[in-house]
Amino acid sequence: LINLWWLPEFSSMFRFVTVTADYLHDYTLLALLAVVVIGVTLLAGAYPAFYISRFNASNIFRGAVKFGGRNLFSRVLLGLQIAISFITVIASLAFYRNADFQKNYDYGFNKNAIIGFHIPSANDYHALRNELAKLDGIESMAGTRQHIGFWHRTASLESEGKKKESQYLETGEQYLATMQLKLVTGRDFNTEGNGDIGKSVLINQHLAFQFGWNENEALGKQIKIDTVMCTVTGVLKDFISGGLYQSVEPFAIRVTDPSQYAQLIVRARPEALTNVYNQAKTTWAKLFPLKPFSGYYQNEASADSLATNNSIASIFLGFAFIAMLLSATGFFALISLTLLKKMREIAIRKVVGAGTKHIYTLIVKGYVPVFLLAAAVGCYAGYVLAKLLMDMIFIINAGVDIISLWISFAVVFIITAAVIGARIRSALNTKVSEVLKKD
Repeated sequence: LINLWWLPEFSSMFRFVTVTADYLHDYTLLALLAVVVIGVTLLAGAYPAFYISRFNASNIFRGAVKFGGRNLFSRVLLGLQIAISFITVIASLAFYRNADFQKNYDYGFNKNAIIGFHIPSANDYHALRNELAKLDGIESMAGTRQHIGFWHRTASLESEGKKKESQYLETGEQYLATMQLKLVTGRDFNTEGNGDIGKSVLINQHLAFQFGWNENEALGKQIKIDTVMCTVTGVLKDFISGGLYQSVEPFAIRVTDPSQYAQLIVRARPEALTNVYNQAKTTWAKLFPLKPFSGYYQNEASADSLATNNSIASIFLGFAFIAMLLSATGFFALISLTLLKKMREIAIRKVVGAGTKHIYTLIVKGYVPVFLLAAAVGCYAGYVLAKLLMDMIFIINAGVDIISLWISFAVVFIITAAVIGARIRSALNTKVSEVLKKD
């Protein structure tokens, strides 16, 4: 039943992968499950069997042996269950917090409300642009050959005797304005006539740093891109091209002739984005009836990392629920054993006037160190493991903050306290006379 929920969440993290479980025809799995069930049953029965067999039978008949004392082994197991609860709760909270971090992260450009279109051929660019210009809700449009997050290539750059590998884009008119890329210093491309075509290049801060320049020093520098020498006319703020799986990369951008355009980029008003996309579909069908629609949202470039993060958070949330259920069950069992041992003592204390608070303290005081130690171990392990997993998946992430640890502590503590309180209240409701009548 758990896998009916868990496996689809796991599969959603991977494109073109669907993990399924076929239990009845997987004989290896069935054999393993049988071994697990038998093994766990034998181990569960073996411990109390060996424990009881240590006692002398004559002592047992004389009543000299008392069972139900403090069992270190059972408390260690309970502590492990609590620690696992902390680990899973902390991980789920950390990944949910990371989801908000990804949604609000500054990618270095405004990726919202952007639609891209792969142009069937360079000759079709102006036809599509002219028709889309008639639609309401469009703020700006730009032509480009490559595009951030969807298509760029690696180029070899050389300047002042240094050679660097960089991501490379060839863009067109209004591209920076449409993508809202931020110039730190310098100017945008001049697209009037031949303008800066084949002469100028924009680089980001990361590429300038690799060449050993600050933003102002980079202006006017000569960079050889493949075989063409270009002048740096501007430095862009660093930006993330795709999802947060990767760190900031060096980028060089040149302006290209409209005959090289392979994509049309449209920025719409946020409230009109869906309407513009749907109208663009209709327009495309009229212009290119024999070619499939090739529009896409810019957010698709980062949607994969967000979907992966949300799936991991959901999986850990489910595991946290299971782990807390196991912890609550363990606490319930041990508290029940303690109550069975102390019921006569509790009854006598009630007769002589002991209050409810006093009896609660009597029962719980032996479990407070177990909970606190397990909480310390669980919080530390949860922090380390959640951070390790997040760093393995996302180069840029929100990490694990102290608030997640405190919330995890509060959640586990409240659930544990509720279970203990309910069990003790049930015992306190037992009539004193009935307890004292028992042998």
